[in-house]
Amino acid sequence: MVKLSQLREKRIVQIVVSYLAGGWVLLQVADQLTNRGVVPEVIYVAVLIWFAAGIPAALLIGWHHGERGNQRAPRSEVLTLTALAMFALVGSGFAVRNDVTKRRTQAAQEHPLDLRNVAVMYLQDNTEDPELAYVADGLTEDLISSLRQVSELDVLSKNATLQFKGADVPLDSVAVQLDVGTIVNGSVEKRGDRIAVNLELVDGKSGAVLDRVKVEQPSADLMAVRDSVVGKSVDLLRQLIGKELRLRQSAQGTDVREAWALVQRAEKARKDAEAAVRKDGPAAGEPLFARAVKFLTDAQKLDSKWPEPAIQLAAITYRQSRLAAAAGELPAASKFIESGLQRAERALTLAKDEPRALELRGTLQYFKWLLNQTADASERERLLANARKDLEAAVALDPTQASAFSTLGHLLYNDDLTAALVASRRAYEADAYLEIAGDVIWRLFYGNFDQENFTQAREWCSKGKERFPDDFRWTYCELRLIASPAVTPDVNLAWKLHARLDSIVPAQRRGYEMARAQLAVGGVLARANQQDSARAVLQRGRAMVNPQIDPAYDLLWFEAAMRLYLKERDEALALLKRAVLANPDQGLKRGEPVHWLYRDLQNYPGFDQLYTRS
Repeated sequence: MVKLSQLREKRIVQIVVSYLAGGWVLLQVADQLTNRGVVPEVIYVAVLIWFAAGIPAALLIGWHHGERGNQRAPRSEVLTLTALAMFALVGSGFAVRNDVTKRRTQAAQEHPLDLRNVAVMYLQDNTEDPELAYVADGLTEDLISSLRQVSELDVLSKNATLQFKGADVPLDSVAVQLDVGTIVNGSVEKRGDRIAVNLELVDGKSGAVLDRVKVEQPSADLMAVRDSVVGKSVDLLRQLIGKELRLRQSAQGTDVREAWALVQRAEKARKDAEAAVRKDGPAAGEPLFARAVKFLTDAQKLDSKWPEPAIQLAAITYRQSRLAAAAGELPAASKFIESGLQRAERALTLAKDEPRALELRGTLQYFKWLLNQTADASERERLLANARKDLEAAVALDPTQASAFSTLGHLLYNDDLTAALVASRRAYEADAYLEIAGDVIWRLFYGNFDQENFTQAREWCSKGKERFPDDFRWTYCELRLIASPAVTPDVNLAWKLHARLDSIVPAQRRGYEMARAQLAVGGVLARANQQDSARAVLQRGRAMVNPQIDPAYDLLWFEAAMRLYLKERDEALALLKRAVLANPDQGLKRGEPVHWLYRDLQNYPGFDQLYTRS
């Protein structure tokens, strides 16, 4: 039996009391931090577990080491302390795991994910066969295209999941980012002369696999593989959602395996071409685009009634026309446009009212109009009218044609801003992950800005910055908002945004963008009543402008708007007259309301000279 004198000699009471006092203080600190939301509640639970485990540990240490002089730790003490530490470690681990589960459950309840919202992940290619490298992507994109035809489902486009291809991201995290309740996932394998596709249906809330199925067919019969993958996926989704899902079978497919394979090879070559263009410039993409065109031309020969090769050829040719125009090679761009129009017409001959073919024909006509490749005014009017007609027909036939809505929004911008905003909004709603989503959001920002919908403009600016943080446009849109009545002028922030632009604007855009940014800062200074500084900064901005960086004389209009913040009406009007004299197409149109930036001038002597269009 332990005597009281032994306890006093070993100082157990002092050690335990000291431990309890220190532990109590630590618990109070953890409790305060938890209550104030500085740390999660699980931290307090973990501290409490370790505190409880420490009480017997303090008794044990006091018993073995409380006496004065050198002490040695017996084996029993080491084992007991180790066991207590393991108990505390496991206990706090369980607490953390339970907390994570609780948080995920709460997040799922706060942000319920609809099972009918579906994302199809790109199938993983496990074939280890270069000749079959196109199969996984081809099956994925065919599956997405087919499931998007099911009216009961809201299936995201391929652009949404393409960003996760090859990335090691938990599927429940993908579901939250994409706001989907169901994920279709899987892989493709080669087993001898057969192709095996493993499909999984994943719950977006938990990441748990709800069901799985395997499709296996001879590799020589890829059409059967494709049809089985689509059919099995619909069956899985039907069981999950409990509805009869009706898949509208496309009458425009092909039963020629070699033709389908060539189109998928062409798509892979096109993707490789785009990657090469992004990395090394347009010249690097040319041989890969040529390879894709060769595959598609061969596919046309194998199945002359299938419109898909012609549609893909028109799309590639349009892309080549854009690259040629961006390089200043207008004759080459015109040649590509005419070739693309012929290919779109071929597709429409094979499939009347095919939405994608109508979109491409309309887009190519509109691009031809933009490049001003004809001097005949009536021909230009016809091009624009036909482009609008085709684009409107495309979106009427298929409201999921996000890119058609986007181009239509661009076309309508100068003549019907409200309709342009509606079309751009429909583009974003149809496919928020569209490859040109940045352009769509930019159009929505500026369209709302031009209509004085400043709240909406700020929201689209924030959305663009969140989605595309490295795109300089979203830094500029913040600066543009500060240089307007949308927000309170903040000179320090304006200069910070100017400095950030200087570090991220691409070299080929630097002259124009930095001159515009300088003028915008001048506008912020003017709005902040720092008039002398504003005039000096605006003068420096003007000195940066020349016809090489601003051939359309847009920056004269911009400087004029900034000068009006200084009430310099004569100077602003002189700038606008110079702009209209140099580019009459920039003049005002009679009968249209004056932009809010220039309302202060509309009753000023000489303003009528800015009207150059009827």
